[in-house]
Amino acid sequence: MNNQEKKTLRDFLGVQTIAQAKRKLKLQGVSAQDTYTAIKAKQDRVKEKVKKSLEKVRAKIQQKRSATLIQKAFREKQQRKQNVVDTITNVPQSTNIHTEYKQYIKRFLGKTIKVYTYSGQTLISEVEVEVPATISAFNRWWGNQFWSWIVDTDNTILDVHKNVKIVFTPAVHLTPTKVKQMFAEGISNCMLTPIRNFCIEKMNTATTERTVKKYRQLENKVAKLIEKYPDGIPENDIQEISNHLQINISIDLPFSRNHYIDCKSIKKALNSFNFINTRLNHLDLNEVVNDTPTTVTQDELQKLGEELYNSGKYFLFIKNKDGKYFKIQTLTENYIAINHYTECVNEFEKESGLSFCKLDYINDEVVEFIKQGVHFNSAIEYNEKTEEMKHIDMEKAYANYRKCKWFNKFVGKITDWRQVKADKSFLEKNIGYYRVKTFDFTNVKSKAFEFLNCYIDGNVYGSPELLVLMEYGVKIETCEGAWGIAIDFNFTEDMIKSKDAGVSYYAKWTGQQFSFNDRKSFSLKGDQSFFENIIAENTECEVRYYNDEGTISYPKKRGFNLVQITGFITMYQRLSVVEQLMELDLNKVLKISTDGIFYEDHEFKIVNSFREKDTENFGGADGFYCSNIDFENVHVITENKFRKSYHKELFLGAGGNGKTHYNLNDKGLVKVCYIAPSWKLSTAKGKEYAVGNSVVALMTHPTRKYDLLRQYNTFVIDEVSMMSQETKEFLLKQFCMCKLIFCGDVGFQLPSFEGVSMNTEGFDNTTTFTENYRFTCDKHANICLKVREMISEEIDKETISKFIFSQYENVKELDYKPTDIILCSRTKCGVKDHKSNCNCNGKNYSAEWTNKYGDTKWKCLERTAEYYHGDIYIGEKPKGKWEARHGYTIHSVQGETYDGNIFIDSRNLFDVTMGYTAISRARKWEQIKIIV
Repeated sequence: MNNQEKKTLRDFLGVQTIAQAKRKLKLQGVSAQDTYTAIKAKQDRVKEKVKKSLEKVRAKIQQKRSATLIQKAFREKQQRKQNVVDTITNVPQSTNIHTEYKQYIKRFLGKTIKVYTYSGQTLISEVEVEVPATISAFNRWWGNQFWSWIVDTDNTILDVHKNVKIVFTPAVHLTPTKVKQMFAEGISNCMLTPIRNFCIEKMNTATTERTVKKYRQLENKVAKLIEKYPDGIPENDIQEISNHLQINISIDLPFSRNHYIDCKSIKKALNSFNFINTRLNHLDLNEVVNDTPTTVTQDELQKLGEELYNSGKYFLFIKNKDGKYFKIQTLTENYIAINHYTECVNEFEKESGLSFCKLDYINDEVVEFIKQGVHFNSAIEYNEKTEEMKHIDMEKAYANYRKCKWFNKFVGKITDWRQVKADKSFLEKNIGYYRVKTFDFTNVKSKAFEFLNCYIDGNVYGSPELLVLMEYGVKIETCEGAWGIAIDFNFTEDMIKSKDAGVSYYAKWTGQQFSFNDRKSFSLKGDQSFFENIIAENTECEVRYYNDEGTISYPKKRGFNLVQITGFITMYQRLSVVEQLMELDLNKVLKISTDGIFYEDHEFKIVNSFREKDTENFGGADGFYCSNIDFENVHVITENKFRKSYHKELFLGAGGNGKTHYNLNDKGLVKVCYIAPSWKLSTAKGKEYAVGNSVVALMTHPTRKYDLLRQYNTFVIDEVSMMSQETKEFLLKQFCMCKLIFCGDVGFQLPSFEGVSMNTEGFDNTTTFTENYRFTCDKHANICLKVREMISEEIDKETISKFIFSQYENVKELDYKPTDIILCSRTKCGVKDHKSNCNCNGKNYSAEWTNKYGDTKWKCLERTAEYYHGDIYIGEKPKGKWEARHGYTIHSVQGETYDGNIFIDSRNLFDVTMGYTAISRARKWEQIKIIV
């Protein structure tokens, strides 16, 4: 008998040793082996009985589950039937089809719907629409969204197709429902199988027997877990498995910013596995490592999408308005369709410079103000249609802005948003958008302006339009404005000639710039319970569920458009209408419809891009010409105070005079980036004032400069005394579409490393600050003032240095702590090709101090998640690239303020400004210690 058999026998007889068992059996006249065989047979019968009982229970559970699934599928099918609440067929090709389309959409107040448009059996459009809940909100929304339903001035999406059928499908209401999942759905265990495959791969590629043994043991553990969890792994057991296998396991719901489940091994992990919960009770291993999509043709992407959809495999997708797949993300790859429209737009925006002028409508507060100044031109009716009626309209109204008599460029980068009472001179110099407190038409020279009924107190308008009104005698009082740098451009030939579903690219692009979708959306296939679990776990997610497909949206971090350009294009379109009205007898005008004018026949001159047109599409009107007009005069004025505006500005003054603070604290500046010579200073100021930050080196970089141009509109460039004249001229030219504010103590701080230091010429305005906020004691302030006077009088550096040394405490032995700082003139020996820590000739003063005080203070040599190049850390060396450093050049601390002791190494102060730069880092006299 083996040990297991002996144990079974002892347990059955209730004895401690096998000898006791044998004696007991001998008394009964039976052998130990026969007794064990009888016990084993009885145990096997019990096991078989239990197995059959379990099989019956599982069968009942499966039967119940199947019945539930069938009932659920039936309910969902019924729900899908109910969701298609309206189908409009044979849409009449009326003279005002967009008005009828509006009436259909109005049926779904407060709902999110999908609008499928078919021509015969072919899907030609798929649009998701969030319809406002009230009639008043709907009417305002429709006015602002009017462009999205219009193909041209008198045609709609529906007009370009025949046999049109529209299907309106509202989203299914979902109830957030948390589901406790068992991750094993499918033929193999969906969590453990990828881990087992990893072990096998490691064994096959191992180069040592030790590695093979390690992963064989791990694979055996996984195999036992697969046996242990035949029905799936409960969520609560995943941490235990993570520790047992010594691996990290994370599980994501689609689109979740945070891990749904995140389990870290208590020991150093052998590997990390990131899964996606692609349907209830099922995981797939996420192997996407590159976000850059592969471009494919539209046909190829459509075929791939249909194959994935029909196979039931997990994939995320975005469709365009035609219902075609535009983007697809699988578990291994990202794909995007080659799109002529997108390529054409990218080329146009790059060529025109508009790609650098975009506003972030999620983070840039000024966008809300500019939106109020974008007025789409609608329709206003004065008299009924007559038999003698005629019609003229503009050809390519959005593209022919140059034919407007008053064309005066566009506003590109918005640089200022502040209170202002702008006169004609100010508006001519500062192109942008302005809120008009009052209009006074008492002495107006033409009734054409009032005829439109769109110039209402309290609303926002573009400066070129306000200048035209002033030209014709309208008195205007503004109260706030957002202005910037002028830009001019032409639509490319491709943008004008190419069309998408009957819509010219330039018209489509103009409308899209007034698009404000603050959420990013993807769709995927799945049942209702799966999506209800997603919204239960992630409150940021919104799900719109249609049949067996859900669209998940979550907040974008950024969203870009050129809303300011759309406002100017529609403004020039409106001014062209005004120009034509001035040639007409206003008493004979029957209606204005966007860029068309209906009138009773009479003689007049046709101007700009107007042309004669047929009179079939008279249609209806909404009662006022412009959208987005507030007739109640309710508005909020910005708190940003007025400040004279200059394109290129220079601020001079000693360190601590508040030059930088004044500009970085000005909330009226838009999209500000602080620029410094070093990352250390740049990062500190960026955090202090909560603004973007960078360094001069990136502004002058051949490619990185474009990232800064795209991100920011206003640059506050500090410590420009260290800047060369060549760099200054480069920045003024390369960043000419931005507001540039230079700050520095030119002539008194350390000069440029290379070339001639910049001069103070080439700026629109120069301001000098004189009051010092850094110095807190008169003694120190007076010494610094005296040194500045000596520099101005061109006293030699030896004399200035001797004066400085005589005014402060001289020390030979340092009472130095790592929180203090030692400033010196050199951090290198100066010998070519020698390493930075070499001190072969005794001239590397930094190395000398570092060797003396050891590994207690560190300088960062590369940017990390927590630190920037140049950051100082005191204590044990952090992870990453750091070097021990106790001596710092005076150049490296320019612009900074210190509260600890400042020890100044008096050796080789080679520039007349070096001593002043060093002492002016301190707040008070007793901080300065001269090392002699």
